[in-house]
Amino acid sequence: MTTAQLMAVDGQTTERECENLFLMAREVPAGQAIVEVGVFRGRSLCSLALGAQPRVQVFGIDVWRSEGDYAYACRALEDMCVAHRVILWPTTSASAASRWQGPIGLLHLDAAHDSESVHAEIEEWLPHCAPGAVIMVHDYGATFPGVVWAVERERRLCTWSGFGVRGTHAMLWVPT
Repeated sequence: MTTAQLMAVDGQTTERECENLFLMAREVPAGQAIVEVGVFRGRSLCSLALGAQPRVQVFGIDVWRSEGDYAYACRALEDMCVAHRVILWPTTSASAASRWQGPIGLLHLDAAHDSESVHAEIEEWLPHCAPGAVIMVHDYGATFPGVVWAVERERRLCTWSGFGVRGTHAMLWVPT
């Protein structure tokens, strides 16, 4: 697939952000999952699935407030030839986290952008993250102060192996 084909998928994720997601997905080892919370129409999920190693399962979780957005995401996954690698869960983040089984190597959060929702998502999913996993939180920056507040709160509350920012992604490394 080409970058042009990926960017033709409707979405708000920039080309550089898609490249970052692709590269981070490449690092997830077999036996661990990639989970995206907040799929919308699927551009970032396609990036993750394209980057994932062959024995890494990718999951997309969203409430899809519109049947059209869900159908579009399904078509985008088919068009990008990654539908066989992705399981879509039309449910809330909290519901999916409460039923989750298995280690997560990469968690991409891009659903609600208020501080309490982002904080809750990190807290709900953290127990499922493998040692050394990365939590990427999208829209870290001045446009979404709630996202920044939640990430900074997590940095104070937990001991992380590392922290970094790439573009508008804050990245928290789970201790090994």
